[in-house]
Amino acid sequence: MVTRLGAAAGAALLSLAMACTSSVDERVAEARRQAEAGDVPGAIRMLRSALEDDPGHVAANHLLGIALLQSGDISRAVPRLQRSVEDPGFAQEAGLALATAFFQGQNFEEAIAAAGKVLAIHADHPEALRVRATARIKVGDAEGCVEDTTRALRSATGDSALLVLTAGCLAHLERLDEAEAALESAVAMTRATKGPLRGNACAALADFHDSQRKNPERAETIYRACLVRDPAHASLLQAAGAFFERIERPDAALEIVEDAVVASPDDLRLQRIRAGLLVEGDRADEGRQALDALAERLDTAQAWSVAGAFRRELGDPDGAAQALARAIERSPDDAPSLRFARADALIDSGRLDEAEQIAAELSPDVFAHLIRGRLLLVRGDAAGALAEFELGLASWPNNAGARFLAGQAAERLGDPRRATSEYREATRAEPDATDAALYAARVALQMGRPTEAMRFAQRHVANRVGSHGLAAGIAARARAALGDAAGAREALDGWLTQHGADPDALAALVELPG
Repeated sequence: MVTRLGAAAGAALLSLAMACTSSVDERVAEARRQAEAGDVPGAIRMLRSALEDDPGHVAANHLLGIALLQSGDISRAVPRLQRSVEDPGFAQEAGLALATAFFQGQNFEEAIAAAGKVLAIHADHPEALRVRATARIKVGDAEGCVEDTTRALRSATGDSALLVLTAGCLAHLERLDEAEAALESAVAMTRATKGPLRGNACAALADFHDSQRKNPERAETIYRACLVRDPAHASLLQAAGAFFERIERPDAALEIVEDAVVASPDDLRLQRIRAGLLVEGDRADEGRQALDALAERLDTAQAWSVAGAFRRELGDPDGAAQALARAIERSPDDAPSLRFARADALIDSGRLDEAEQIAAELSPDVFAHLIRGRLLLVRGDAAGALAEFELGLASWPNNAGARFLAGQAAERLGDPRRATSEYREATRAEPDATDAALYAARVALQMGRPTEAMRFAQRHVANRVGSHGLAAGIAARARAALGDAAGAREALDGWLTQHGADPDALAALVELPG
């Protein structure tokens, strides 16, 4: 009896046959065709086969770097692109991809440098200017950002996203009238179009009136008008939800998102936004159940990954590890980032041996270093943990979680200056990702730096949900240390009146002099 091979099996056998019999150039050409057809995992396998025979093949390294970047494997994409960028034939394309990879990995200084090398070849390359401008604003260089966007707009006059970026840079320089004009132009440019750019421009204008003009009434009017046109725009909904949360109208935020979810029930981003709002309304179980049900229905790696991440945020590391295991099973490749996330969740649940086994098999090395560092920290070896974090951070310097953990290790080693430095870098990389600002505030207060402690406490409240009572207490103690105990007591009394009897804030109130 003769059976017919399925398309997937046939493609796998074809790839295997080519890997065994074809020249490197032929395999590279086939990989290019696979990538163009959307089979990125197949292209990656073919290119790795080619590079086993010729590790220095420039085109193979270049295409593999591009494919890895497309698949989200940034840390392994970078060394491949660094090999091909030295070849004049690939310098521009590889340089732009390298700048993008560095940016996505939050290594903004390297992104600026890589984009600069592209611009040395093509002085007004619009994408290189865009990447460098975006990286520049991330490191606080607003003037450089405006310089780059202004150059880029000369050849991209109809680019609304570039106008929005320009406005953000101008706002950092407090050139608010120019920023508003740029945003108004972006909104007008996209009003008659469809797609994400219209919602993005509209959300940016609303946020500008809220955060820069301090006019929440005008911001609300714009948000509601935006949502009439784009009711299911995920980023717009997220921004509007955050706005209504900030002005203490969470019901309005949830109502808006609920309407969008009804219209698009299988939209993963919308369901995730809804789940977050449900947590704020003390309905976390409802959000978890909805994401679990969606993951079961879609049964994709991304859906299970989102469900797992949400369970971990809710303090359910076992449930997170289980969901991430299902995500790994459904991933088209070896899923290093998912394995890393699962090992992290296993450590949270105390299943250290399982996490250690994953770390032993984990590639790239940066993931393995960070997991081993966490394991050592949990087991009480702060010095060993810090050494592992340093190795990981050498390849991933803007990993906020690793910076935060390195700060904890430094604290345990009795090095508050190093701890504060690591916490500061964590808050710079991702202000809302960890409690680094809160830890930095506590350490600064212990070191006798009350002004710094107050700044970090304020940063925590501005960017993180939870532990606001602890931050308020630290800020009050810092104010008292600066000689204004009466003002500290009055401010903390006011906070408690507004937010209720938080135990951390009450404890600080008791300790205040006078």
